[in-house]
Amino acid sequence: MVKECDLKYGSKIEIELKKGELIIKKKDSVREGWDEAFAQYAKEGEDKQFLPDVLDSEADMLL
Repeated sequence: MVKECDLKYGSKIEIELKKGELIIKKKDSVREGWDEAFAQYAKEGEDKQFLPDVLDSEADMLL
């Protein structure tokens, strides 16, 4: 079961009881798939910076 669910030490899981069945499933990471998505954005040229690295008083109106 551990191998089938790709569980490793410290993996987070969800346990649910539904209609008399105990369901155990791996909890997805909040940021799962982000690396691939950002790589695709960069490939498509969609990764431009929206705000400057340092904000000054004039940049406050951008927020």
